[in-house]
Amino acid sequence: MVEHQSLVNLTAWHVQRFCPQPETCCTLTAGVAFDASAWELWSALSNRSALLLPPRAAGGDSLRLLQWWRDQPLDAAFLVTPLAATALEGELVTPLLEYLLIGGDRLQRVPSRLPSPLKLINNYGPTEVTVVATSGRLFSDNVVPHIGRPIANTRVYLLDGHGAPVPFGAVG
Repeated sequence: MVEHQSLVNLTAWHVQRFCPQPETCCTLTAGVAFDASAWELWSALSNRSALLLPPRAAGGDSLRLLQWWRDQPLDAAFLVTPLAATALEGELVTPLLEYLLIGGDRLQRVPSRLPSPLKLINNYGPTEVTVVATSGRLFSDNVVPHIGRPIANTRVYLLDGHGAPVPFGAVG
C-alpha cells in the first residue's frame, strides 16, 4: 500500500533538495502508469513549478521525446535510466539543466564526461516505499554506479541472504 504520507515525504524531500526556489521548470516524462510520474507531478505542483508535458507526437518515440526535452528551459528533470543514458551519449542535455534525476533501471556505467553544471543523481526505490528510497550524486570516476543514501525520513537496512543485518561496509 502506498500511503499519502509517503508521497508527502517524497515531495518535500525533492523540493528541498532539487528545487528550493519556487517556480522552477521541470517535465513530466514518466508514463502515468510508472510511479515516477507521481514524483514528477506532485513535486512540481507543490512548488508552483512549471510542469512541461511532452507533445503527444513524442509518445512512443524516444528520440523525438529527447529532442523535445533538450529544448526545454529545465532546472531539474527526471528521465528513466535508459533514456538518460541516450541523452548523455547523444549530447541531448540542455546546458541549463542543473539536476538530471535518473531511476527505474540500473545504470551500467557513469559517462566519462558530464556537461557542466549538470549533476547526475541516481535514485532507487520500489513502488512500495513511494518511488524513491535512496538517492545519490554520481561522478564520472564512479567505477560502479551506486544507489546513494536514504532520502529524508527513510531508513535502509542491508541484509544478508538469511535476512540478518550485515556489518557496516559489507555487501548486503
